[in-house]
Amino acid sequence: MKIRTKFSCGDKVFAINRESKTVSRSCPACGGFGRITLLDATTANCPNCYGYGEIHSQEPVAYRVTLRNATVGSVRYEYTNFLGVDGETLFDNYKPQRKIEERYMLVETGVGGGSLWSVDDLFLTEAEAQSEADARNNSAQKGE
Repeated sequence: MKIRTKFSCGDKVFAINRESKTVSRSCPACGGFGRITLLDATTANCPNCYGYGEIHSQEPVAYRVTLRNATVGSVRYEYTNFLGVDGETLFDNYKPQRKIEERYMLVETGVGGGSLWSVDDLFLTEAEAQSEADARNNSAQKGE
C-alpha cells in the first residue's frame, strides 16, 4: 500500500479556523436575577446560571486565516477498512465501509499534545487559505 499525504513534516502551511465570540444573555430561568424562589418562599441561587444571572455561550463568527507559515511537525494518517460478514444480506453496518482520516500537528500549536488540524483546513499558500475561508463564510451566510 502506498500512502500519499497532502503535506510532509517540515512543510510550511497556512491554516484556517472558525473564530468565535462570547455572547452573554440574561438567564431565562431566573429572569437575570440570579436567584429563584423555592416552594417554601426561601430563595436560592439559580441552578441554570449558578447565581450570576447571565448565560455565556460561544458563537461562531467567521473563518479566518489564523496561522501563517506554520511548520508541519506530525502527520497522522488513518486508513480503516471495515469488512462485514455478509455485506449483501445483513444490516447496513455490515456492508464494507472505508474510513480515511488525514490530520496534522503543527509546531506552533504543539506536537504530541497540541491541536490536531484536518487536511481540509491547511493550505500551501495564503491565497488558497483565504479563498477557502471566504467560500466557507459565503456558504454560512447563505445557510448552506
